[in-house]
Amino acid sequence: LKLQCYVQAIEHCDKVLNIADFLHNNLRHPLCAKAYMRRGAAYRALGEFERAVGDLAAALDIEPDNKEVQAAHTKAVRDLEEHRKQKQVRKALKAAG
Repeated sequence: LKLQCYVQAIEHCDKVLNIADFLHNNLRHPLCAKAYMRRGAAYRALGEFERAVGDLAAALDIEPDNKEVQAAHTKAVRDLEEHRKQKQVRKALKAAG
């Protein structure tokens, strides 16, 4: 993520989650929380806010007391709401124009 290789970060997190599911048959492992959080951050950076919120909610489900995950989830929810508002404005302007 620090290198801004968001697509690669998503792919790596997908692999971690697949391996965790295969080996542990458990996506609630703490390692999964980190993968969900990183993948959520990558999705957010790419403007995929719904996916970001979903992954960060999954991380929160695993680690509800994690302040970093809570903050990231809150930011992603705000971004999603702002994105939806902008989409509605564009739609209204297009209909009016």
